[in-house]
Amino acid sequence: MAGADRGDPVCVTDPVPDYLTDLDQGSPPRIGLLKDFFFDNADVETREHIESVSEVLASAGAELVTLSLPGSFAASMEDQIVIMAVEAATFHEPMYRQRANDYGPMLRDLIERGLATDGLTYSRALERRLAFTADARRLAAAVDVLMTPSTPTPALADVTNTGDTLFQGPWTACGLPTITLPTGLAASGLPLGIQLAADSFDESGLLQHAHWCERQLNNRLLPPGI
Repeated sequence: MAGADRGDPVCVTDPVPDYLTDLDQGSPPRIGLLKDFFFDNADVETREHIESVSEVLASAGAELVTLSLPGSFAASMEDQIVIMAVEAATFHEPMYRQRANDYGPMLRDLIERGLATDGLTYSRALERRLAFTADARRLAAAVDVLMTPSTPTPALADVTNTGDTLFQGPWTACGLPTITLPTGLAASGLPLGIQLAADSFDESGLLQHAHWCERQLNNRLLPPGI
């Protein structure tokens, strides 16, 4: 799904290209591997898998460089929660005042936090998000794609749990487009994956490079015995 929403006054109105036109035109990309934060919060199996994937992609012609998140990232995760809370409170406030008991506990807590947030705190969070977004775009522009683990651990066996979204947080905060590729199976037989991110509005390039990576990895991701 892509394109402008006429009901959203702040929505970007840039035209949406045909992402499939040049999908097969990807060449070996320059990949920025982000380790700080991501490797610090990933388990051993996930870290080793990313190193293995990096070796395969490098042997296929990709240029891998290790990069670091900018200093402005430090506050971005907490700031994103502040911004989400205020925006949720703004949207839900009329109905929430009348039917708070109809809301689930997680959304209710988020709305309550938003209602309790003062304007200065919200404004400062927005300012820092702008700084982080600019820094993240410069980081992404230095390479073709950025690469991280998709999640801190392999997929969970409990299908009712969507897993830990920690590694999606930075991109939610700055708005860079991302894609996740399943790239292997853990010892448990459950999937492991990589996450690729590109500069703003470079979805076409992101999909091309993801498609190239997918072809080089050539995984047949079926659990043992199937």
